[in-house]
This record gives sequence, structure tokens and C-alpha cells, in this order.
Amino acid sequence: MTNMMIIESTRHQVAIAGQVIDKQTGWVIAGARVEISSSPPTFEEWLSERKKQYGDGWEQMEERADRVRTAADGHFHFVNLPGGQYTLTASLLNRGSRYGTAQSNVAVSVAANGDVTMAIADIALPPTTIKGKVTKQGDGVITLAEVKVKGSGERVFTNSKGEYLLTGLEKGERTVLVSAQGCKTGSQTTQLTRGAVKTLDFVLLPPAS
Repeated sequence: MTNMMIIESTRHQVAIAGQVIDKQTGWVIAGARVEISSSPPTFEEWLSERKKQYGDGWEQMEERADRVRTAADGHFHFVNLPGGQYTLTASLLNRGSRYGTAQSNVAVSVAANGDVTMAIADIALPPTTIKGKVTKQGDGVITLAEVKVKGSGERVFTNSKGEYLLTGLEKGERTVLVSAQGCKTGSQTTQLTRGAVKTLDFVLLPPAS
């Protein structure tokens, strides 16, 4: 007589998938936390039971049914979710105040036979940003002007339209210096808020004769 072992396999179905990107540059963001911050009662009840099983270790878990990290290409996914409305909250905790948070609302649909229709939830994280345009008094835009944050190594150069973009900055008071050949150095000080965009335009003056 042969003993037979019946193994019950669980079919994992991706319910929500997406990608986290930088809102200003469009670059993908790896290592961002994406968390289910609002969900249907059925999922909340299931999570409540899971929390009891893990006790104090629950909050220290980086990867959970309701919390994941984005991969190197910025992608993430959640599997085996019941149908209903979900809110996802994305953040980049290891970058201090350089990024704000962002949310996405998405609906998961489950058919009568249990098949899940995958929902797409791309999220754009807002970086703490300074941007603007650099021109020369009476002489149009300045290309390749150096724009830097005083006291740090963060710097960029203006493009062919005289525009610049400094992203992923720490919040607080920042002084921006702009220099270009044949012009006096420009300077402005501003207060940055986490995840917000501040526009600083510069009109550089010719050097004193």
C-alpha cells in the first residue's frame, strides 16, 4: 500500500502593482516603502489577527502583507488581497526630509471564481525642490550657469533655456548661489518645506566696471 501525500498549493495572485518615481525627474526610486494605509474591513480583520501572532515584532517587519519596499527598478506589488477600495502611501524614510509622501487610491476586483484583476497604482514621490531660471540683465538666458546650495555639494548647471532643477534637498533654510562667466554671483535665501517646490529665478548683473 502506497501512502499518498496531498499538498494543498496556494495560488498567489498579484492584486496591486505599480512603480514609484521621482515626481520632478521621472527617475525610478528604489527602496521606497509602500504601505496599505486604508483597506476593506475583511483585510483589516485579517491583518489584526496577523499582528496578534507576531506581537511586538510586527512593527519592525519591513516586508509584510500590507507593507513592501520597491525593487531596484522602482516596482512593487501586493498579492492575494480581497476585493475593495485601498489607499497606498509611499515614503522614503532613509532620505530624511528630502522627499515628502504620496498616496494612491485603487480598487481591487475579485471575480466569483476567485480570479483577481490586477490594479495598477503608480506613485510619484515629491522631492524637496528648488527650481527656476537664470538670465543676464538685458541679455536673455544664461546657459551652463552653475547653481549650487551653499555649504553643500549639491549643484547643477542651467540648460539651453536657462532653467535649473535642484531636487532631493533637505528642508530648512537654504542659500542658493548662481555664478556665470562675465556676471556677478547671484544669491537668494529661502525656507524649504519637505516635499514642496520653491521657485527662485535669478537675473545676474554684469561685473562692476
